[in-house]
Amino acid sequence: MLHDLTIYQKSQDFLTWIYPVLSKLPRSEKYSLGKRMEDILVEILEGIITANYQIEKMESLAVLRVKMDSLQAHIRISKNLGVITRKQYELSSRAINELKRLLLGWMKSGRKGSPKIRPEMRRILSVLWSKRQNINRLPRLIAKFTQWG
Repeated sequence: MLHDLTIYQKSQDFLTWIYPVLSKLPRSEKYSLGKRMEDILVEILEGIITANYQIEKMESLAVLRVKMDSLQAHIRISKNLGVITRKQYELSSRAINELKRLLLGWMKSGRKGSPKIRPEMRRILSVLWSKRQNINRLPRLIAKFTQWG
């Protein structure tokens, strides 16, 4: 379930915390730097939701990693410009680092131990599954034609 994902919960919490911070930015930065950070945060949240429902997650997770790095750079620029306080910067950096740590863990869990089914067997397994024939044999067939890598 999506709500069971720690990275989803933490990103939602961070988004909820940073919205009021971004709304208090000076007008000169609110509609440029602030708006861009809001957009990146929403894209990160949407990316987590999308990746959760995908079978092949690696590409989506790599894109999320780039967005998190981009968000961290924007927050650093905000601190350097003096539009956010040092404490807000530290809290934001910790939150982003935590999200990146969770994302890397998700990426690592997707790499090791994922089954790779030989292409010639995909068709056979899908036919068996669609006809629901020999349903008792299906787990053994999957194990037989699956290579763990």
